[in-house]
Amino acid sequence: MKKIILACVTAIFSLSFVNAQEEVAVEAVKNDSAIKTQPEVAPQAEPALLADSALVEDTIIPVKTRPLMLGVAAGVNMTNYSGDLEGANFGLGFQLAIGCDVPTGINLLRGYFSINPEMAFAYKTIGLDANAFGMESTDRIWSMNIPVYVKWNKSAGSGFFHVAVGPTLNVNLGGSNKWKESMEVAVEDRTRTIDQMPLFQADPDLHNEVIALNPFFGNSLRDNALYNILGFSLNFKAGYDFSSGLSITAGYQLGLSDMTNKVVYDDCNKKVNEFNQKLKTDLDKMEEAGDLTTQEKNDLYKEKAASNLTAPIIKNSSIFLTIGYVF
Repeated sequence: MKKIILACVTAIFSLSFVNAQEEVAVEAVKNDSAIKTQPEVAPQAEPALLADSALVEDTIIPVKTRPLMLGVAAGVNMTNYSGDLEGANFGLGFQLAIGCDVPTGINLLRGYFSINPEMAFAYKTIGLDANAFGMESTDRIWSMNIPVYVKWNKSAGSGFFHVAVGPTLNVNLGGSNKWKESMEVAVEDRTRTIDQMPLFQADPDLHNEVIALNPFFGNSLRDNALYNILGFSLNFKAGYDFSSGLSITAGYQLGLSDMTNKVVYDDCNKKVNEFNQKLKTDLDKMEEAGDLTTQEKNDLYKEKAASNLTAPIIKNSSIFLTIGYVF
């Protein structure tokens, strides 16, 4: 009897275990079906980073550049003086330049930068209504200008547009002040025509009639030049280089340094002071001798005493237009 009861209990537990296993399996199948029936959600894309359009263009769009280039140019200039000098007028001249263009590898605004050193030989003229001697004349100057431009180049059409700026060393090679009209002055029962006077060198052979017009200033020019040889300016230019190699450029040279040789005026004023001191001494002696009253002495001193000269500030600026070829 015990064996029969034990067999029944064992059968009951076996059936319960089998049913539990079946229920677990059915639940797992249901869950798997539910997962499969859910819609798949696509992964969201990362938001795109917005970039500055100019930077994108410069970094993504290739910038058209050119290799190392050489060039020559010739053209005209119009030059004038600025500063304290009154009565100066633009004069026409010409110039010839050679140079090179070296890319730097720096790009900006879909263009590229280059270094553009040049050497330009220029002939300049400046009209003067009245020079130091009170006569109309023309300054004629030969100079060598050495600018070093920072140049921005941009492809435009079939060629390149460019703008540039740079400091410039000016070396005045020579020049003279030439009278527009000759002036004849009697010297030792003869006449002589004043032709020209050097501007950047002393003139030991300065005509006596020039000195007679201003004995202090004229004598100083025997030992000193009127203008300085070296000067500095700031150059600006813009132009277009055609695909054929032809180049057109317009620019402006802004004079920065004073051309006036202060030594001339210092030497002149030293002689003026010596003359005035001697005049005062002579008049004092005449007053002591009773030949002049104090009032007469003062009046004579005011009449005969020479005045000091103030050195003017003179700067040289030019407008230029050139046609050249780059290769």
